[in-house]
Parts: sequence; structure tokens; C-alpha cells
Amino acid sequence: MKRILVCCAVLLLGVAATGDDTRIAKQITALNAVLQTASERYDTETLSKLITHDYSVVDVNGKVYDHDAFLKILGNRAIKWLANDPSDVSVRSYNGDCAILTGLLHVKFTYAGETYNRIVRYTDVWVKDGGTWHYAGGQGTLVKRL
Repeated sequence: MKRILVCCAVLLLGVAATGDDTRIAKQITALNAVLQTASERYDTETLSKLITHDYSVVDVNGKVYDHDAFLKILGNRAIKWLANDPSDVSVRSYNGDCAILTGLLHVKFTYAGETYNRIVRYTDVWVKDGGTWHYAGGQGTLVKRL
């Protein structure tokens, strides 16, 4: 966990606007990895530093979660993570202060005696505020149940 926090701090505090799409793509891809790792480790402290105060996400069933609900779900240790692996990630940036990440996410977890094993296509919006990238919102679409 200490490594995640150090990585997150370096990425969040050391990111300057460059206008370089390749550099922004690398920054957002790295932050996405921190986000996914923090999620499967129930690390709501790191997650709360990554997301905006007005954050919202739409899950594969169309349900909308705000900042607090998102953190509550990802802090729920009744969910036992088996996989939370992104792939096929791409990032597009706009004006050096907005980035849209799309990718596939293999999620596998157990909850209430059931195992969920899915591939989800997701889109995340990242915004730069005060020189720091924050995850502002996202949406997931179920691609396949495994």
C-alpha cells in the first residue's frame, strides 16, 4: 500500500501541463493502473485523492454512483477481488486538461456467495484541476460474462 501511495503522490503532484499527448497518455495510463490497484485493495484513501468531489460513474446495469457511493462500494470487504485487470487501454487528450481513457477491464470477484467474472468496456474521463489529474467520471458496458 505504501508503494501505491508513493506512486500516486508522485503522479499527482509531479504532473505538469505539457500539451504533449503522448506524455498525457502515459500519465493517465499510469493513474488508471493506480486506480485499479487501489480498487482491488479497498484503498479508499488513495481513491478519494484520485476522484473529483462531484464524481459519478455508471455501472454495467445503468446505475449511477456518486463520489460517496463509489467509495463505499470499493471499500466493501465483503467483495473479494480475484481479478481487476485493464487491457486495450487508449487515451485521447484535449487542451492538456482533459483526457478520455477507454479500455477493457477483466473483473472477477465474489460477493454474497456468487462469483462474477466479466469483461467490461469502460470509458473514464480525467480532468486536470490546479495542475493535478483527477478522475471525474466513467461508464462501463458489459462485453462478456465468463
